[in-house]
Amino acid sequence: MMTDSQQQPTMMMSLTQYLGKNNNNKPGTILVLDGGISTYLQSLPNTPPFTDRNLWSSSLLLTPAGRDAIQRAHFDFLSTGGSDILTTVTYQIPSSHIEMLKRRRIGLQLGLHNNNRNSNEEDTNLEYSSNQLCDMFSTAIKLANRARSDVLQQTQVVVEKEKKQDRANTSLRENNTFVVASLGCFGAALANGSEYTGDYGIDDPDNGCSLQDDLVAFHQERYEWVMTRNFLCWKDCNPVDGVAFETVPSFPEVQAIMTVLKVEKDKKKIKGKRRQEEESSAVVPQQDDCFIWLSLACKDANELNDGTPIRVVLDYITEMDPDGTILHGIGVNCCKVKHVYDLSDTIAKHILESNIPRVVVLYPNSGEEWDDETKVWVEGTGCTDSQDFAREIMKCIQNIHGMCTNKNVDPLQMFVGGCCRTTPGTIGAIREAVDEYLLKK
Repeated sequence: MMTDSQQQPTMMMSLTQYLGKNNNNKPGTILVLDGGISTYLQSLPNTPPFTDRNLWSSSLLLTPAGRDAIQRAHFDFLSTGGSDILTTVTYQIPSSHIEMLKRRRIGLQLGLHNNNRNSNEEDTNLEYSSNQLCDMFSTAIKLANRARSDVLQQTQVVVEKEKKQDRANTSLRENNTFVVASLGCFGAALANGSEYTGDYGIDDPDNGCSLQDDLVAFHQERYEWVMTRNFLCWKDCNPVDGVAFETVPSFPEVQAIMTVLKVEKDKKKIKGKRRQEEESSAVVPQQDDCFIWLSLACKDANELNDGTPIRVVLDYITEMDPDGTILHGIGVNCCKVKHVYDLSDTIAKHILESNIPRVVVLYPNSGEEWDDETKVWVEGTGCTDSQDFAREIMKCIQNIHGMCTNKNVDPLQMFVGGCCRTTPGTIGAIREAVDEYLLKK
């Protein structure tokens, strides 16, 4: 594996540039995401245990052996799976004040109302400081970029051979793979299962505990860590190409994320050219050039985990971002694969109706059932065959492109992949199916 001293930064096209019209990229671009890296790591025999339940797979960032395992897993999704986009192992890294937010939420549920602390106050009982949490993001970004460089170097000979044979080029072969920072939902950081329900406790602004304020504070700090801090890793490798707000199970959390994105956009307008020059000199990614997507967690084909109809959420996003400059992609992840067709149909129709050119992002889980008593996945449940999973994804692609053809509009761009329990083999099947489909178009 490549080390920092061996890795040389290369100027690569950003994800936003790659998808943009200036690249003469034909409409209907389909990029393949990675899969469920955390569950894949758990399945590998040499992966160290996830030592901190609150951090889950991100706890591997804290040890050399864990970091090696993450880099190898990224490598597998690129080399075996043919992924175009890697997401960092940062899904469950919390904000620096998560323990205080936990106490406030639990206190309200117990009928205690003496938790009127500002969400920006320092919490002396934290296991990890703000700097430590920020460093975890930095490390995770480095690991994904190292894996990208490893694969690009090792496949250079194959690239030249395939070009001579006039075979189809994936974005990997064209030196355009991308790294996206994963920002998990509030429920993931609470580590209490609320990401599956969207129930974050009582909203009680009168007693100093506004759910919306807590959600904004949670997402804003982590977003700023990725977007506005000059991580050390950016001095020796490429920065992130995008930010993914993932597995968002509730409408209030969608509202909080859109608020954060809008506030940051407005800040940039106010500070103007001077801030742009400062950030440019610091090699910090700009919001305008950083692809941002939001993926929803849905319990069925129509509703988020908290019961909000998905169309209500899509209408709100359109109202908040009518020109598509704040949020560039919208989709679903960690829903059961059997629901993804109907969900993607609703999302695509809404994009076409609103005439806002967002990318459709789809990466469901395998749909397997988890037995909480035995702590194992129930055999025979879900879609565990890679080819079957790829066929479900292709049904979505064909339906959406057919929808665009019927409306006589350019086909929508899409990111497709998998979430929990999907492996490099699963992603490889999607890669093969997508390449075959595009060759026939």
